[in-house]
Amino acid sequence: MSSYFIWDAQLFELGISNLDQEHQKLISLMNLIYEKNQSASPKEELLKIMNEFIDFVLLHFHHEESHMEKIKFSDLHNHRSIHHRLLSQLKQHHQDFESGSSEKINESFFDFLALWLTTHIQHFDRQYT
Repeated sequence: MSSYFIWDAQLFELGISNLDQEHQKLISLMNLIYEKNQSASPKEELLKIMNEFIDFVLLHFHHEESHMEKIKFSDLHNHRSIHHRLLSQLKQHHQDFESGSSEKINESFFDFLALWLTTHIQHFDRQYT
């Protein structure tokens, strides 16, 4: 099965090795969720992978914000607010799937992830580089 989300260094690479590696892992986890959803994996398995994704997002946001503190990024407060909103939306998607009757994750979740990639990494994360 081919990947839904593609790492493109020209679009996503920031030139900060550890954060670029974490972005690649985020995309890898996004693809894993998508692939498992497409192959009709059990709901419990999908929820487990979504939890792993959320845990990694939390870790990544912490690393990113620590980097911004270190370089004294002037728009850190706004970036933290954006992270908070993204995390809130992510958790809402998780909760909706967990409490819903569907065995498949709604396509709106993958639309959200695609928007995250194209706007957050390409635009907002580039601001601190």
